[in-house]
Amino acid sequence: LYVVCSGEGRIDVINTETLQIIHQIQVGQQPYFLTLYDPPAGATIQRRRAYVANFLDSSISIINLDTHRVIGQVQGLDTRLPLP
Repeated sequence: LYVVCSGEGRIDVINTETLQIIHQIQVGQQPYFLTLYDPPAGATIQRRRAYVANFLDSSISIINLDTHRVIGQVQGLDTRLPLP
């Protein structure tokens, strides 16, 4: 189970059988949303990833789900909504 911990700036990975935190992954400032990509069986490229939207620093952290490490970050996304 992957849990976004906004106030701590991290993602916790929890073993659902023991309910213990097994990994803590530091990401950007105030992570808000996480999406997982797990390629289907037989896909040419088998790279399991998580993408985390970090609200305060307008970035996206990219996590390798096999190693539970941040492998990249996209900086400087414009998150402002256009006003009419």
